Amino acid sequence: MRFSVCCALALAAALAAGCADPLEPATPRTGEGVFYLHGYLDTAADTQRIRLERVQPLPGPAAPPEAAATLIELDSGRRFPMTFAPEPLADGGAGYAALAAVRVAPGGAYAVEVQAAEGAAARAATTAPPPAALTAALLPGDGYLLEAAWSPALRPPDRAVLWYVVGARPGAPAQRVVLEAPPGALGAGRWTVLVALRADLMRVRAGAGIPAADTAAVFYGMGMEAAWLSDEWRLPPDASNVAGGYGFFGSVTRLRAPIALPPATLAGLGFADRQGAGGNFPAP
Repeated sequence: MRFSVCCALALAAALAAGCADPLEPATPRTGEGVFYLHGYLDTAADTQRIRLERVQPLPGPAAPPEAAATLIELDSGRRFPMTFAPEPLADGGAGYAALAAVRVAPGGAYAVEVQAAEGAAARAATTAPPPAALTAALLPGDGYLLEAAWSPALRPPDRAVLWYVVGARPGAPAQRVVLEAPPGALGAGRWTVLVALRADLMRVRAGAGIPAADTAAVFYGMGMEAAWLSDEWRLPPDASNVAGGYGFFGSVTRLRAPIALPPATLAGLGFADRQGAGGNFPAP
């Protein structure tokens, strides 16, 4: 029984529909430890969620694991008690998730501790990948090639997407279209991609149902999200990093930044400039 999150790093419903998280590691549920943990911290989430079970459930109907779970910010020593909520399982069974309403910081070190009344305990730790900042600029030429770079970056992100917010005409509902970022290059402490805006916005029009020749279309904004996984995701598939238990505990740093385009560029691409008017919403 594995903890399953449908496309945890998917950044739009269109990408998430009907797929399993390709980055989820396999974790065993056999052994002598009392607790099974599975989950990761997400710097873009307001609430952290970690699946927690007893390897040998207590007798009786499904109930919380009867243990205290705590999320710890190791750099400061701050402790955040976690609460339990029902977590339906992929096989139809019932489980529980430990929740902490807290934001975690890129580059921060964290641990989760579980302590049962009878003395059983488990602990796991992770360090979120470090922060980076996005810079973007149009390259000389026709004005439709955008260079976007995250820095500092020691390695490429594990996933990167671009989001666009457009409308069929002024006053029409804003629509968000999310595209996978093109392959990038790592060098001089930066990860850089070249975005072909003309080709991207033709795909955006198709995704939003706006005809290619429609000159009434409006452009509300765009941006980029990049996600880096912590080192724990690179453990062997059958490995566990939970002391006193079994499972997987890691983290992901997800960074988001808007990108502004000149009105003249948008006009050349067939869009009216309404940047900010419709909300340059980050990707979900």
